[in-house]
Amino acid sequence: MIALNGEKAKGTDIDNKKGVSVLKWMKAQKDNPGVVQASTNTLSLLQSGKISATLSGPWSYNDYKKALGDNLGIAPYPTVDLGSGEKQMQAFLGVKLFGVKQDTKQPLAAMKLAKYLSSDKVQELGFKNSHYIPSSKKVQASQDIQNDALAKAVVDMSKKGYSTPMPKSPAMANFWTSADALFNDTYKGKISDSQMLPKLTTLVKNASKSVK
Repeated sequence: MIALNGEKAKGTDIDNKKGVSVLKWMKAQKDNPGVVQASTNTLSLLQSGKISATLSGPWSYNDYKKALGDNLGIAPYPTVDLGSGEKQMQAFLGVKLFGVKQDTKQPLAAMKLAKYLSSDKVQELGFKNSHYIPSSKKVQASQDIQNDALAKAVVDMSKKGYSTPMPKSPAMANFWTSADALFNDTYKGKISDSQMLPKLTTLVKNASKSVK
């Protein structure tokens, strides 16, 4: 979204025909009886059987597992037709990082700790004890990961074509705020087709502002 290398806030380019087609699809879902907007009651709707699936991420696993038990099923995002054929839905991909401050008084000890915390051993323990999905390909290849529905889905979603690496630019904060308002208003029918392109242009401008 924000520059291919994720460094500069000058790479968002969704203010075009493809962007408009996405908004038109979102707007049409308001009248689709098979789609409801995610909200605070999504979990209760799943429990009651009023909806059968929802789009979310691994952060929702514990709540969903507690509520649905063995009825919980997990899979990578599906494909969707936004007007130009079936396309794979994608998500932003992020991983945990451990950094060391440049001016730390104990740089060697800090780097040693960061190296340990990001090691395969700790990633294995993190998955076993807290269900954190490891970023290490070696740990991902283990039988425990391959046999776990959530872990396998996350690993599959991290492959090319299923996700885009999360830009590390601070300007992402601007993108999320602007995008959330635009997508919600579009779904609720508050934005006409003629307003879509100008709204996307405004989103691009907001998402391209540097965060200080």
